Amino acid sequence: MPHRTSFKAAPEYETGERWIVLWETRRPESGIWSQAIEKSQAAAVERARHLLKLGFIVYQIAGPAGVFLAEAEIAQRL
Repeated sequence: MPHRTSFKAAPEYETGERWIVLWETRRPESGIWSQAIEKSQAAAVERARHLLKLGFIVYQIAGPAGVFLAEAEIAQRL
């Protein structure tokens, strides 16, 4: 009997990129936000979406080229 292989979704390849999601439970007086670091733009957007669903404030998503989405854009798009 031949061996069957099950296929999984392609893994997220390590590109060296880092995407940072700045978030917090409430606006920090210090201006210092918590950070979630992801390996891709898609993962960062998903993390931001998840944090918003939990009721957190997502201030910014930044990637290798700088700010990708600011707070107003995040609130509108996600």
